[in-house]
Amino acid sequence: MAQDIALVKEVGKVTVLEILKIVGENKYGADFTGASSHVGPDSDQVVIHLVDAADDTEAVAALAAVQLPTCSDSGLNITVNVGTYLISDVTNILSDPTDIKFVKVSILLDNATGLPQVYAFEKTTLTYGDVPAGKTFCCDLKEYSVPALGTALTEIKNFIR
Repeated sequence: MAQDIALVKEVGKVTVLEILKIVGENKYGADFTGASSHVGPDSDQVVIHLVDAADDTEAVAALAAVQLPTCSDSGLNITVNVGTYLISDVTNILSDPTDIKFVKVSILLDNATGLPQVYAFEKTTLTYGDVPAGKTFCCDLKEYSVPALGTALTEIKNFIR
């Protein structure tokens, strides 16, 4: 048997579900069976699916806390909001003195606290680093570049949807 915890809320189609999937797996383990958006009679609900015996307290809190993320840049600062999970979380990027730098802003889950957090992966060559120990990848938000000794970020890709 299953139970659905629903809330009328516009959250987009993908990004919030990626966050809720990792949050749900962290909080509920095998009792979490997924999350959906654009459901219900008016296609305006986001839903967390649990097995019937699970306590829905954490699911209700997660639905209330999460919103479609925003990720904006100003100079070398990146500000992220994800409902009440993250409010005006600012990351400062330092430009490389000799090379173009790329920055991918992601949401990771802190496995110990069960809370989402912002992480900025940076690279000048090759690939971005690995997810740090004790964290679980949720989703990417945006990717930026900044020229050597640059003072402003340029958005390359927006992953929020």
